[in-house]
Amino acid sequence: MRTSVRGMALVKEAEGFRRDAYRDFGGVPTIGYGHTAGVRMGQRITLAEGEQMLVRDLDTIYEPVVESAVKVPLTQGQFDALVDLVYNIGAGAFRGSTLLRKLNAGDYAGARAEFDRWVKDNGVTLPGLVRRRNAEQALFGSGAPKPVDPLTSAERHAVKRLEHWRTVGRRDGWERGGKPTEAKIAAETWKTHIVTRYVGAIDAAIARDVKAGVTRGDALKRHRRVERKGILVSVVIPNRAKGEPDAGDYPEGLPRAYRKHWRKPWTEAAARHPGFRKWLDAHGMLSPHFSKREAGSKDGVSVDEGGVNKAARDQAFHLERVRHLLGDVPMPLGSWFRSPAHNRAVGGAKNSQHMSGKATDHFRAWVEHNGRARVLRTFEVVFARGGFGVYPAGSIHGDSRGFRARWTKF
Repeated sequence: MRTSVRGMALVKEAEGFRRDAYRDFGGVPTIGYGHTAGVRMGQRITLAEGEQMLVRDLDTIYEPVVESAVKVPLTQGQFDALVDLVYNIGAGAFRGSTLLRKLNAGDYAGARAEFDRWVKDNGVTLPGLVRRRNAEQALFGSGAPKPVDPLTSAERHAVKRLEHWRTVGRRDGWERGGKPTEAKIAAETWKTHIVTRYVGAIDAAIARDVKAGVTRGDALKRHRRVERKGILVSVVIPNRAKGEPDAGDYPEGLPRAYRKHWRKPWTEAAARHPGFRKWLDAHGMLSPHFSKREAGSKDGVSVDEGGVNKAARDQAFHLERVRHLLGDVPMPLGSWFRSPAHNRAVGGAKNSQHMSGKATDHFRAWVEHNGRARVLRTFEVVFARGGFGVYPAGSIHGDSRGFRARWTKF
């Protein structure tokens, strides 16, 4: 789940925009909507750059905190409210809060009431924090997401998609010990997505019913679906009308014709659509999850100034495929475009693909977090016609150079 336009507006209103770098109460250089990473005093940004920083911070820092800490289903409004709270109080305070404990116990109303406790600074109640908590409570509501009847359209879609990839995989021979294919990776990803995301929510629902006096047998019948083709399917998968996301799931101003590409940026149709690419370019984005700003050289040269916009955009859509095959996980980047001067400064190869905007490096911690073997197989598939290698320190490299190049066996 990602922060909606409404949730992002709440963060913007509460944080306020600062064009010039300043020091916050703790003396940390800060800019834009409370962005702190890599900020230097004297730095100045545009409003568009501030929004890009906000989107990147939400995607790589704050949304993952909520997704990993919360073990029960959430509505879009509840997710937005919690992201704004974490943005304000920090991940550590949120993970240790009574609010989170009550929420994970299924006490949505109790969790909502806990927002009122986060209105003080050094023992003094601040009107600005009171207004922010009230806005978060209004978004959060008081009840759990309504369960849907089995089998939902989302469940049918998930099972149908998995069976499709399994069929393709069998044809490609991976069940007979053949080389891993995109079909196998997709099948494994979807199975993991269905089971890990929803089974915990079912168990929590069963526990709540038992606590309320329902017999465990009845609770199991009510919440647990039998295995279907080897996959546990549940009654708690969100089921929006006709499978359409809420309007808040799209960026403001996105033409309706491009919504399907925004929802599925890993597809060939999205990657090659000229109108969609042009709209992204005009809004400072390379693809729905990757901005021009984060692709820029560390010495301040942008992809536009470096003349590598198109190549960087092609690489971004390759990364969208990686991100999706790994389960739509956040994907922080270590290095992307390098200006020739910066490439020399960091000791890069003379003809490094980074200078063309076609290459990205990925942190070892991110690789390990998502499963090294699984990540390596995914990169092998996505960059089948590109470069791929593993550095001695454990980080990995992928590029869309257009022909196969490998320098590490695994």
